Amino acid sequence: MPVHGVLEEAGELTRRGQPFALATVVWRQGPSSGQQGSRAIITETGDLHGWIGGACAEPVVIREAREVIAEGVPRLLLLGAPEQFGDRAEAEGMTLVPISCQSEGALEVYIEPVLPAPHLVIVGRSPMAGTLAELAQALGWRVTRRDGAEFRTGDADEASMVVVATQGHGDEEAVEQAVAARPAYLGLVGS
Repeated sequence: MPVHGVLEEAGELTRRGQPFALATVVWRQGPSSGQQGSRAIITETGDLHGWIGGACAEPVVIREAREVIAEGVPRLLLLGAPEQFGDRAEAEGMTLVPISCQSEGALEVYIEPVLPAPHLVIVGRSPMAGTLAELAQALGWRVTRRDGAEFRTGDADEASMVVVATQGHGDEEAVEQAVAARPAYLGLVGS
């Protein structure tokens, strides 16, 4: 997959709100099939789109990328023999993964998590609900607003945060729908 294809795939995953990691080869010591500037996307399930290197590097990058997604913290991988990296192998923030490929090449691969913006579902049409929506949007969060009667379990998922602000207009029904979605957070605003 060419670099522009990797970036298009990244855009699509971002639009769908799916977490992934972007891996970029930032240094290489030949012979190695990975080239400086090569990129790949690794999904939460370990699917790799793009090119990062051959059979020695790919499984390690996938494993490390899945950890980066789970932790939300980028890392710089040093793939090769420790002597190929000199003092860099001991530097803070570096993860040395000794691999012995037939090519005897080495790679530095920067892996960064790309996590979806938080999803806030606001149930209700009160002025407070409008202000909360504006604040969340200013933070870059994804916001879904529903009137109490319109809100359904499918409007949220376990990664969503739900705030019920119907203020006496169907509170119980909205909370029941929200509980069924099993969101990461559920709040109720009373009058």
